Amino acid sequence: MIKIEVKNLDKVGFSTLDKGLSDAVALSNQQLVGGLSDLDNNVVKLNKEISSRTTIGTVLKVIVVVSGVVIATGFLTNWNWVIQVIGGFISLITAVERIFGNVDVLLSKVAGRDAYSRIRREIVNKHEAKIIDIVQIRDTTPVEAAKEYIKVQSEIRDQIYKVDNDIKTNIENKNYELLGRLTLE
Repeated sequence: MIKIEVKNLDKVGFSTLDKGLSDAVALSNQQLVGGLSDLDNNVVKLNKEISSRTTIGTVLKVIVVVSGVVIATGFLTNWNWVIQVIGGFISLITAVERIFGNVDVLLSKVAGRDAYSRIRREIVNKHEAKIIDIVQIRDTTPVEAAKEYIKVQSEIRDQIYKVDNDIKTNIENKNYELLGRLTLE
């Protein structure tokens, strides 16, 4: 996964602020970075789930196909009990695959992972665009700039938490079509 950093977070710099406002800026930065880190961790978690579901599904399908070929070729015509065991085994594997390799669940997790990555890029781009105006007034009106900076980051942080909740809800509900269209708007 390519991690897109908020490049100018530490370059905004509010060195002339009183301690309270300076601490508020630092907390705002910490919350934004924490929210982005949560999005990154969700992508890593979903990647692991996707990988394990894909592996389980593939292995089970290969077993079913090979077993079916063995039965269909007639190699075991004199061993009816073995054919019955293999047939039962195929049914069992098919049921297990439907439970653990469920295509709907897999699709929703893939869509959720992609939504987290897309939303993270949008958040970073939005932050980068908004801090330009703040940096322009930082030296002339540092208190106003700091308050605007905190406001912008608070809005972005709130969007992160809202979108994170939306993505998790849609993954739970297997709404992979909606996840593919989810944006900050």
